Amino acid sequence: MRILFVSERAPYLPCPEADRAASAELLAALATRHDVAVLGAAEPGDTELQRRWASRHAVSAEILPGAPWRRPLSGAPDLAVRALGDALERRAARFGPDLVYLDGAMVAPLAARCRVPSVLAPRPARAIAARRAGARAPLSWLGARCAELADLRWEREWIPAATACIVPTDEDRIALERVIPAPRIDVIPPGLDLARYTYRRMPADGERIVFGGDVSLDAHVERATHVATRILPRVRRTFAHAELIVVATAPTAAARRLSALDGVRVLAPVADVRPSLWSASVCVVPAAGGHRLMLPAMALGTPVVAAASAIVTLADGVIAGQHLQVAETDDRMVEAITLVLRRPIEASTLARNARALVERRYTWKAVAAAHETVFARVAGRLARPQLGLAA
Repeated sequence: MRILFVSERAPYLPCPEADRAASAELLAALATRHDVAVLGAAEPGDTELQRRWASRHAVSAEILPGAPWRRPLSGAPDLAVRALGDALERRAARFGPDLVYLDGAMVAPLAARCRVPSVLAPRPARAIAARRAGARAPLSWLGARCAELADLRWEREWIPAATACIVPTDEDRIALERVIPAPRIDVIPPGLDLARYTYRRMPADGERIVFGGDVSLDAHVERATHVATRILPRVRRTFAHAELIVVATAPTAAARRLSALDGVRVLAPVADVRPSLWSASVCVVPAAGGHRLMLPAMALGTPVVAAASAIVTLADGVIAGQHLQVAETDDRMVEAITLVLRRPIEASTLARNARALVERRYTWKAVAAAHETVFARVAGRLARPQLGLAA
């Protein structure tokens, strides 16, 4: 397949930004099996080596200078969208893509101009969470709220033109269903670099329970509060020194307030979650949207206790009791956590099985194959029209 990969940021590795690194990992994996041409936009601070990284993997790569994405007052597409659109028109005419992959919400307006099927990866909930995480003082919160509303308007106006969308979590899917029908959305969790996420079944540092959600999201702060006030006290009847660790990469004020709860420690900001997971006895994921830590925990050797709703996008491979413990009620959650803490041999078996599952299904090679399935379905749905872009 010939794939035109258009990204709102120049992909490169190694990269400290999770979403940007994921784009680069996906590009590298796809390029081993398909002809991929890359278009992207540089960001301030990108080095020449970083701008040229994509050319090592793609059949062609063009990284444009950075420019504004949308006009400040009207919110209409601005210079960066126009420049990428022009470049896309030229590249499509020469390359002849079967499909255009649009990486990032800012490039969504290009879907309306594509004459071939397009697959958009907008990450809607992630962008809104990032806005909120940056808000501290009231004026900052107001600015973040205005930016959030601008994001939502952008989504409503431009995302529906995409043939299909791919998002990493069910929360992103739910957010996107406001603007695009559910059958046009696929959920594919991100992959893991297994060389980085090395399996180490280490002795736990006490009875440490790591919360497996993303506390930059308000709903996850509520779930962490529930675990701290309803689950943890019951576990401590058996394990008096058990504690709940909340790991935050971009802590909000609400996330920091969790540390006032009895038995809770908030580690923030944390650039690398691996030490926290390696030293934990169990990772608890009480509801949907816990992929940020759940898959890393499974890869690193930390047993997982999760609600059924948290593993819905992994359900084709996960077997309860073999790869992790599934607990839908508070009683079952307490029972499962206690079991993992009390029986280290069974906990180690869960950890080894979970690692084997990650190695089979959640490497970047496997994630790229899941994308390929969506691409083949989308490209096959439409008769291939004239190449290039609509006027």
